[in-house]
Parts: sequence; structure tokens; C-alpha cells
Amino acid sequence: MGGWDILFPECEMEGIGAGEANAAVLRWLDEWNPEVVLCGAIAFPSGAACVRWARRHRRPVVVFDDARRGDVPRPWLVNAIKRCIYRNVDAMLLPAPSHADDYASWGVRRERMFFGVNVVDNEFWSAAAGRARAQADALRSASGLPSRYILAVGRQVPKKNLRCLIDAYARFRQKAEGAVPDLVLVGEGPERQALEEQVAGQAVIGVRLLPFADPAKLALYYALADALVLPSLAGETWGLVVNEAMACGVPVLVSRSCGCAKTLVEEGRNGWTFDPTDVSGLSGLLARMNAMSAEQCLAMGNASRMIIANWGLVRFAQGVLAAIDAVKGEHRGFRSPIDRVILSLWKGRYRPT
Repeated sequence: MGGWDILFPECEMEGIGAGEANAAVLRWLDEWNPEVVLCGAIAFPSGAACVRWARRHRRPVVVFDDARRGDVPRPWLVNAIKRCIYRNVDAMLLPAPSHADDYASWGVRRERMFFGVNVVDNEFWSAAAGRARAQADALRSASGLPSRYILAVGRQVPKKNLRCLIDAYARFRQKAEGAVPDLVLVGEGPERQALEEQVAGQAVIGVRLLPFADPAKLALYYALADALVLPSLAGETWGLVVNEAMACGVPVLVSRSCGCAKTLVEEGRNGWTFDPTDVSGLSGLLARMNAMSAEQCLAMGNASRMIIANWGLVRFAQGVLAAIDAVKGEHRGFRSPIDRVILSLWKGRYRPT
């Protein structure tokens, strides 16, 4: 058996109440009666419901998550409740060992941590980028892209720190001698108008804001870019656009606040990391990138492709299978009566960012 069951096909996620979502997931689990449950984060209604169902029915449950303690500061009481819930999870599927200490602090045993969340289909991105480069001049002209540009991709919200990026780019451009790449921002979000006003108000030359793009279009943007920059503040639990850009063979400049920074960026080999609050430092990195030769940029892009090769769909599948193998056959209930009460009350919630 396989396939998808969509429980709310006509609804947006924000319009589904936590209680309604929990009830629907519990009914679905009762119908399918799985031997092992694999679910998303306990912060969401689906994850909360899956853990509750697994403990009630004495089935093992594996939760995949990528949140870190610093991403969303929580009061001590919330962390205590989170520890209670994690006591009732049999294994975790995390992005990388860089996240292990955070989950250990919530009481997850290290031998029950497995890795492989936050991968992309590397083959899709690499092939699409190759096709785009083979027609670079024609596609660049048809898409209205500049001859050279630095790319930023993501939802335009405060934590993406795009205002800082524009300030850094403006400073870089003012000091640069000779030709410089443009800055292309791809995405939508509540900060769009403010970003447009910032560019106009500061009379920043060379900044283009493009709308949300589907994967095929996005692969084109990656393929023809000098580099990807992800300047996010705290709250960027990973940053999958970095995976995508690296699979396309692009150098990356990544904020140290991003969950992927320690794992995917090898300083000076495929890019650099930076302090997202340091406008001058980011401006300097943009200048450093601009000073590189075409051969150096190509070598960095090739290094990106080599590094990300180990972070594809196979890695996710291997992590899932290892976690399932570790927990299958276990049949335990709630850790304590208090945990039963907490899991009965916690329904999860959706917090758009």
C-alpha cells in the first residue's frame, strides 16, 4: 500500500484549527493502524496527534524535526513540557549532528538520533542547472536577467534579514571599482513593499526584486548566478535554498545563524559564513566574491556540488530506515501519568513566519 491521503484538500493550513487537525489525524491513524509512526514536529497538530496515538496504542513513533533551542526562545515551562513530550518519542530524525546537542538538552537519547532531514533532489537541481547553462545567453535574455548577479531566494519576512543584505550590497557597490554584479531577490512576503521602498529611498542601483518562482525557473536563477547569499537571523532552522544552490553548482554565502551553515559551508572552499548583523562584514564578503576570477568561482561551484552530493534523497531514506529499525518491535505506553495528561492537552499549533 502507498500513496497520499490529504485530510483537508480544500483548506489552507492556517485555516485548520488545532483541535480539528488532531481529530482528523487520529481518525486516519485508527483506520490505517500503522506498526510504526513517522511524523513531523510536535509543535504542529499532526506531530502532536501522532505521538499521542502512538503512546495510546503502544506503537513506536519517530519524529523528524530541525528546530534548535536558539531559533525560538522559550520560557522554562515550555521547555519542560517539551522534554515531557520528547520522553514519549522513540527516535528522532534530525538534519545533521550539528543539531544533536539541542535535542540532547530536551532529553532525547543520542543513540536514538538519526540524520537525513533537510535534503533535496540533487539530481533534479543539477540536471536543470546544466540545461540552463547550455542555453545561458538565450535564457538570460528571455528572463531579463543581468549578465552577472548575486542571488537571494526566500520568503520576504523579517527573519530573512533582507534589509541588511540590501544595505551591505549598497555599501559594496559604492566602494567597488569596475563592473559589479547586480543583486536579485526572488520571493514574496509581507516585507516586499518595505524592501522596494528601501531600494528606492536609498537609490540603490542594481537591485531587482522578482516574484516567487517554481523549481524549474528557480534552477535557472541558480545556474546563472555568481553566488547565493542567505543572510537570515535566528529562526532559520536549516535553509534548503542552500542545498538547492549547491546542487546547481553555485558558491554560497550563508549566515552563521542558519542551521545548515556549520554542515554545508566549508570556509573558502565552496563559500563563506558571516555574522548576519554585521553589514560591513557581509559587504566585505560580497567584495571578496567579486574579486575572484571566473576559474575560482567555477572551482567553488564544483566544490558545492561535491559537498552536497552526500545530502540527497538517499540520505533521507537511509536515516528513516535506520530510525525504524531501531524502534520497531517496541510497545510502550506513556512514560508517566503526567505525560499522558500533557500529551492529551497539547494539540500543537501553526505559526506562519
